[in-house]
Amino acid sequence: MIQIGNWLLSGKDTSREQFAKMGRFLFGFGDHLKSLNDDYHIVAIQDQLYAEERFDKILKQIKSSIPYDPRTGHDHNSRRSFMGSSDQWDKFLAWEAHGGNAYRAAAEFLPKLLTASQKKLPAALSRSEIQRDVTSSIRRATEAIQGWIAKVYPTRDLTPVTLRNPKAA
Repeated sequence: MIQIGNWLLSGKDTSREQFAKMGRFLFGFGDHLKSLNDDYHIVAIQDQLYAEERFDKILKQIKSSIPYDPRTGHDHNSRRSFMGSSDQWDKFLAWEAHGGNAYRAAAEFLPKLLTASQKKLPAALSRSEIQRDVTSSIRRATEAIQGWIAKVYPTRDLTPVTLRNPKAA
């Protein structure tokens, strides 16, 4: 592009072949710019220091000019616990490590919970009551994790259709 500008500024005589070459280049460059315009939303932002308020306005203008899917509360980005909270995962992994036995998995959480309950009122729950409560919370956490796993990763039958339903001869 710079070469063409320098050539035009030089004022030299040119042949028809050079004009045709320049025309093909400019046509191709224009076609490239058109495809960029069709495929992308190009935003020109000056390279300078912006106040945060001004920058927020610019981002708001950009967001309003681009079509997007608003959050509904039923998608991955809208809900932090869509795929389980960290507490649910801790309980699920403990359950899994103990072969699906929630009672044994609860024993992993007991030392921390027992020291916390000792600091509370004298009428705190007994060790067996705390283990019972933790066991039920492990079961709930495990069911929640297994529920979303079934939705995100459904079981599929990969057997070819012809082999699934063999036709009687």
